Order: sequence, then structure tokens, then C-alpha cells
Amino acid sequence: MKRQIQNRLFLMLFFLGAAIGLQAQNQVVVNVVVPPPYSPDITYYTDNPGRLLVSLVNTTSQDLEVYLHGSFMDADGMGVKTGNDYKPSSPLTLPAMQTYSLSLEDIAQVFSANDLQFVGVDMNEIIKNQGLPEGMYRICLQVFDFATGQALSTEANGCSNYFPVQYVEPPTIISPVCGDSITESDPQNIVINWTVPQGVNSMNIVYHLRMVEMFPSERDPNDALQSSGHPDFLEATTNVNTYIITANDPELVAGRSYAFEVKAEDQDGNLLFLNDGVSEACWFKYKAAATSDFNPAGGLSVETESFIGQFEFIPTTHI
Repeated sequence: MKRQIQNRLFLMLFFLGAAIGLQAQNQVVVNVVVPPPYSPDITYYTDNPGRLLVSLVNTTSQDLEVYLHGSFMDADGMGVKTGNDYKPSSPLTLPAMQTYSLSLEDIAQVFSANDLQFVGVDMNEIIKNQGLPEGMYRICLQVFDFATGQALSTEANGCSNYFPVQYVEPPTIISPVCGDSITESDPQNIVINWTVPQGVNSMNIVYHLRMVEMFPSERDPNDALQSSGHPDFLEATTNVNTYIITANDPELVAGRSYAFEVKAEDQDGNLLFLNDGVSEACWFKYKAAATSDFNPAGGLSVETESFIGQFEFIPTTHI
């Protein structure tokens, strides 16, 4: 009998403690909204007003001093989150029975790069690509008591809806075809053309064209572009997917080869491109025009006249 009483008492205390803990986790209601457009770059949400909207509702009759942990995770639990030991030097104060909206500074503090943990993803890849891998993500925040570290909200109830994170393909060179030969012209007129990234507002995209000479001409175009000194042979920026090299640009030299690439950039900073928006490296050879047997005036060319002048014409004699 005594043992049964002890077991019942233990169960009562257990459920009472669970109920108290659950009640504590409901003291603050967290609302998280992530409006479109979406980006895989965490700083897009921490550095730009209106990209991450968070409100904290203190449901108790007393002010609460708190701090927050956050996460940016996909449906498989991979992404980044605040380190378990993270605690700021000073608390946020939530007035009793009121709603507190996080400032941009508050959000940036929660997702400070120095306090993040990477879960199932490679930190170096994130730094290289400037964002998380493609997938469906949500942003969650949880509130903790500053003095005790006790959770005042549940993580599952402080999350945004899932939203898509994706990268945009960089431009693809259309012309000239990589490795092609282009015959010189006077004046020079060379059309560089590339694709427009799919599914984006082309009005917000600018393109940066780079061109360098290749020495020697058999050099790998990627190596030529990466090791080229500044300034490049040609640099140009345009908001259309075509650039025409004319007499106003540096003069190309017949017999030489040129490597070039195009980089797409979103002026609003809302989009992230694969390979930082840089196209594949292409190249072409600028070859000399074939010498004509006729000059522009319609007569024989100077070279042909000189060649003919070496011979003496003897009139035919008829017997």
C-alpha cells in the first residue's frame, strides 16, 4: 500500500511539473512571417527591413526579460541555428500583456554569424555560394527567460510557413560559339549574345562583360580570365543580353585569341545566382581577312599589279 501511494505521488508530481513547464512555454507567443521574395542568404533577412517580421506576445501580467534562439532549417532538419550556449549580454524586455516587434538589430543579433551552428550542411559551401542549398525552409524563433534559461515559448509554435529557396542559373553564351573564329572587319563589329536568366524580372538584371587577351592563344580561357591583370582588355556593363564590340571599344588584333565571360547581377539584391552569376568562360580567335584580288576602286590589287609587273608581254606574231 505504501509503495502504491509513493508511485501515485511520483506520478502526480511528474504531471504537475510537466504542466508547469508547459504553462511556462506558453508565456510568450511567437509570430514569424517571411514575405516573398525569398533568398537562400541569411543576411538578406537580417540586413533588410521587412524581410523577416517577428512579433512576441507577452501573455502574462508581468514584464519579462528574455533572449532568443533562432533557426533557418529545411524540411529535413538541415540548415543553421543559434548555438545552444548562446546568450546575449543584455535581455529584451517584453512589457506585460503587450506585443513586441523585433527590430532589425534584434534579428541580426539572433542570427549573428559568430553564434551559428551548421546542421547537415557544409559551412564552406554556404560561404562559397553565399547561401543555403536549394530546398523548402522555414525560420523559427524560441524565447528563453534571461535569468533562468527556461523556455517561455515552444520552438514548433514560433515558425514561419515553409518557403522555397532556390538559385538562378547564370547566363549561357550564345554567340560567338566557344572556340569559333571571327574574321576581322573594318570597322570592327562583333556581337556578343547570351541568354536571359529564366523566371526572373529581367528589368532588374544588369550584365557585366569581361574580355581578356589569351597569351599564348592555346591557353585555357578560365585561367586567362582568372589571372588577368586589371584593367581587362574590355569591360562593359549593360542591361540587355547583347553587347556589340564596335570602333568605340579597344581594337582587336588579327591573329590573337580572346577569352570572355558574362556576369548577371540583380540590382535589388533579391536573387542569388549559381556560380555568383558568372557564365562559362568562352573564347574566340580573331583572324585576318583574306586578301582580295581586287581593290575597292574596282581594279587589281596593289599586290596583284606588282606580281603582273614582273612579266614582259610579247605580242603574238602571225606568219
